[in-house]
Amino acid sequence: MKTIYITRHGTRQDHLTGVPTPSKSGFIYDPPLAEEGLYQSQLLANYLLENAHIDYIFSSPFYRTLQTATKVANTLNLKIEVESGLSDWYGGSPNYATFIPKAAPYEKLIEFFPAIDKSYKPNVEIKTIAEPKDEMYDRIGKTIQILMNNFKSKDDKKDQEFLFVCHAASAIMVARNLLKDKSAFIRCGVCSLLKLTQKDEYSDWILEENGFTDYLKPAGGEKYVWTFPGESQTEE
Repeated sequence: MKTIYITRHGTRQDHLTGVPTPSKSGFIYDPPLAEEGLYQSQLLANYLLENAHIDYIFSSPFYRTLQTATKVANTLNLKIEVESGLSDWYGGSPNYATFIPKAAPYEKLIEFFPAIDKSYKPNVEIKTIAEPKDEMYDRIGKTIQILMNNFKSKDDKKDQEFLFVCHAASAIMVARNLLKDKSAFIRCGVCSLLKLTQKDEYSDWILEENGFTDYLKPAGGEKYVWTFPGESQTEE
């Protein structure tokens, strides 16, 4: 049995203030989490500690995702595997026709996040201009394949559990790739959980939890649900 959990980072500082807020990395388009987002991330970590047996944590290289991943990694005593292939999508706005935000260089991220596994280096290159949605789907599919090939469960366990820490767009696309459904309805609030299971390598993936947020009640529950432009936030 394989289990993949997918989460989105917590609430961003600029979502609360409406003002661009650079992270410690110095990149103005790489905002940090608000205190609320850090709290949500810890609630997520506490839930996973009690209800899952994560073997590996995979994270986008952006500061906000690594802040969420760090809360989980420290709570579960795990390292973070940083993969640029899980980065956000910037294809929905003409503002990104010639430029898209970048994460800080890998070497700089290691300074801020000691839980990063220095033995793993990102494998998937990201476009430097706007990315069509179909291309993002393919990019995420390639990323999943690389990660699943490079990492096996610890101690030769038959049951494998992985956590992907993403942005809303990449979280949705990880789930859609596993389900082999480009239009699957995926609900994605901040620090919500998607849970997918696969009985064996010959079986289809099953979506067991879709936007689960019960553990976030102390922080106000589900917030900032996002989906791609033109798609509904409720299942039809």
